Amino acid sequence: MTMVIRNTASLRLLAGSCLAPIVAIAQVGVAQAQEQGGADRPTTAQGEDQAGNVIIVTARGRDEQIQDVPDSIIALSADDILEQDIRQINDAINVLPNVAIVDSQDLGLSLINIRGIGQVRNGEPPVAFVVDGVQLTSADIFNQDLFDVESIEILKGPQGALYGRNAIAGAFVIETQRPGNEFEGSIEARFANGPEVGVGAVLRGPIVEDVIQFSVAGSATHFDGLIDNVTVRQPAPTTGGPNAVGEPVEVDNYDQASLRGRLIITPSDRFTIDARATYSYIEGGASYFISMPPGQPNNTDVPVQNDEIGFSDREHQEYSLKLDYEFDAFTVTSVTAHSKTDFFLHEDLDWTPNPILGLDQARFSRSWSEDLRLTSSGDGPFRWSFGGYYLDVFRTIDTILLVETPADGLLDLPIPIARPTERNEAYALYGQINYDITPDLELTVAGRYDWDDREQTDRLTSVVTKASFKAFQPKVSLAYNWTQDVMTYVSVGKGFRSGGFNAPGAIFPLIYDAETAWNYETGLKSSWLGGDLLINAAAFYTQFENMQQFSFVQGLQGLFNVADVDIFGVELELAAEPINNLELFASVGILDSEVKDFEGRIESAPGVVLVEAANVVGNQIPRMYGWSYRTGGQYTLPLTRSWEMTARVDYTGQGDNFWHLDNIDSEKDRHLVNASLGFSKDDLTITFYAENLFDHEYTEEFFAQEWLGLVSDIRWPGRPRRYGVRVRHEF
Repeated sequence: MTMVIRNTASLRLLAGSCLAPIVAIAQVGVAQAQEQGGADRPTTAQGEDQAGNVIIVTARGRDEQIQDVPDSIIALSADDILEQDIRQINDAINVLPNVAIVDSQDLGLSLINIRGIGQVRNGEPPVAFVVDGVQLTSADIFNQDLFDVESIEILKGPQGALYGRNAIAGAFVIETQRPGNEFEGSIEARFANGPEVGVGAVLRGPIVEDVIQFSVAGSATHFDGLIDNVTVRQPAPTTGGPNAVGEPVEVDNYDQASLRGRLIITPSDRFTIDARATYSYIEGGASYFISMPPGQPNNTDVPVQNDEIGFSDREHQEYSLKLDYEFDAFTVTSVTAHSKTDFFLHEDLDWTPNPILGLDQARFSRSWSEDLRLTSSGDGPFRWSFGGYYLDVFRTIDTILLVETPADGLLDLPIPIARPTERNEAYALYGQINYDITPDLELTVAGRYDWDDREQTDRLTSVVTKASFKAFQPKVSLAYNWTQDVMTYVSVGKGFRSGGFNAPGAIFPLIYDAETAWNYETGLKSSWLGGDLLINAAAFYTQFENMQQFSFVQGLQGLFNVADVDIFGVELELAAEPINNLELFASVGILDSEVKDFEGRIESAPGVVLVEAANVVGNQIPRMYGWSYRTGGQYTLPLTRSWEMTARVDYTGQGDNFWHLDNIDSEKDRHLVNASLGFSKDDLTITFYAENLFDHEYTEEFFAQEWLGLVSDIRWPGRPRRYGVRVRHEF
């Protein structure tokens, strides 16, 4: 039975009922530990995964065991990434409670939502996305190929005290494999339906032992697609006669290639130079929204029928230089990064078989950043980190509306509707102090002050607009280790996401405000039965001001603010190894939200109100799943002296999601099954896999006509079943 929580009082009651038995378990564990010698009792469970390996995370800027960190963190190791076939960040997000992502429109759009705080089109991301210590600055590049990855850490809740203005919902911290003194690498090939063909290769090793190490990693994928367009078809076969019809064209196709190089130079025991360069290119189908009858967001029977095939392409370059110098008392770290992204989108804007409207959009961004910080050495009772950050971003967006002219029925009348150029300079000072008040009680105090100066030039009118946003983001937490296996924590922190500019027009305000969120959280992290059982839980309350929301009204895209929103949530995570070689896992997340106040109004047409206080106050915020869960298991069976088999099943569910702020259109519950069967011998692994095993049809994204300002409702189809085989050889 599925329970849907729809009001604040019931969620508070549920939070109490979920945490009460866990607290009781913790109290029993404390009593048992005291009988056995208290916190000094030896254990191997603290911060271990199901294979008995200690899980180390770097979320707070230094190496720590995950169970010691007073934050809600999901950590995926290199083995997890391979076993779960995580190739892009959405593969990791889709199996996490209270975390969701929407991939639609084009190859650069990934709308991440953590605990109800999400990204909206044309806005800044709600998370910090950090790869090897470098924070990515463009949301267009979050959806990229992940290969040669050592670990992925996903932090939930505001992380702005360390990660800055866009970490209002959390942070993604990714570390790639670090080269060493041994030559090693891997070769991987993938064959799947579509058809899909993919290859990847990695080589790491020394150039000068102990002094210079390198790594080179690359991947390429070709995918023909699985979703048909019934209007645009391949040429009819010549042998089919006069009535022959060609096969439908697949719209979800893509080709991608990525190359990354890394060079680590260690001139002395104290000094390390880490240089990285990345190039990636992807092109493929885009904007295959489906025009729908009114009020049918879950109707999956209507096919894609655009008269034109949308497409997009993205080219990305990134370079970074990380310097570490270790003094006796502290380490100085400098991270300098440069990024450049070119993006182009062409789409049919009416999504019908008739040529009516189209759109071209070109997006360009360039950024420079510098992060300079000092981190204390050692693991004594007093630990600290302080730093400063600078960011310079230059962006242009050119949007052209294409209109049919009667002469030839083609979309050949271009009308420029937006041509803004934006310059963004951001500065920040930040710091964190960790102090062990007692051996079992840790106090963490962190804070960051952000200044964000923005300027927009409208190249259609030459009007220049300036705005500045600033905020202090503090965070305080207390963590108490009842035993070496049981820790509870409380924390309070503030997140901040910068405001910005809409394209000039009469519908939306030219400047939309920055967001702030205060998050209050309590949690439990515990390990039982010698490490065979893991129980983690958290409950939180978030006060959100000026939440940014997106709409497309009268042909204009824009953001507006919702003045006051409350969000409540609970999370529970379980992992167990009841017998050797069998791993079981389950997790659940529940969210409830309420719009407390809305100021102003937005009209979808003159005199027709789309948003005002009367139709949104008391509603749930959109694109937030009220409940989500994940359960499954993995079993490894030795077959011979050399071969072993690993079977894995993941079952996930999400529900209670509204598509818009008026809470009229909702998504039906989504349940997906992923499965894999792998065979391994020494350094060779062959894995058969299926994603969305039962081919569940669902809606990935939906816009009602009144929120779109065009000719009909539209929906984006969910990903159909994918299945294939992956062959990997490590050397």
